[in-house]
Amino acid sequence: MTSPRPQPWYRVPEVWLILLLLSATVTASLMLVRTALASPDRYVEVQSSGVSKIPPIVKVEHDHLDDGAAD
Repeated sequence: MTSPRPQPWYRVPEVWLILLLLSATVTASLMLVRTALASPDRYVEVQSSGVSKIPPIVKVEHDHLDDGAAD
């Protein structure tokens, strides 16, 4: 009993399905990039009231890393 001869890759239907899906993915990705570059976002200017809700950053200075324990 001999094993059947393997088919060439181009005669296997699943290979064509994989190639179709891969090429569709690449095409859709390139179209998405093209669309994104063709329509940039509008510049939105926010009017500032002068008062920030975010507190200012306070820099804490340490003279040394001693924890205060006496030697």
